[in-house]
Amino acid sequence: MGGGVKESMTTSRAKSRRHSIDGRTPASGPVRARDHKKLEAKKLRKGKNNAEEDLDSLKTYYKKLRSSMRTAELGKMSEQWRQEIQEEKIRADRWEKKFQDA
Repeated sequence: MGGGVKESMTTSRAKSRRHSIDGRTPASGPVRARDHKKLEAKKLRKGKNNAEEDLDSLKTYYKKLRSSMRTAELGKMSEQWRQEIQEEKIRADRWEKKFQDA
C-alpha cells in the first residue's frame, strides 16, 4: 500500500506541472507582477535604446550642418552679425553724407 500512495503523489505532481508554464508553478499574483515588471523594464530599455539612437543621429546631423555652415561662412555668432551690420550702416551713412555734401 505504501507504494500506491507514493505513486499517486508523483502522478498529481506531474499533472500540476502540465498545467504550469515551462514547468514552473501556476502563475499567481506575485509571479505575474514580477513578469509584468520584467516586460515593463524590457519596454523601457528598448525605448531608451531608440532614444539614444535618435540622439546620436541628431548629433551627426548637427555636426554635418555646422560643417556646411562653416564652409558657406554662415556660422558667425549673432554678435559678429550685429557688428558687421553696424559697420555697413556706418559706411552707408558716410556715403549718404558725401552725396548730400556734393
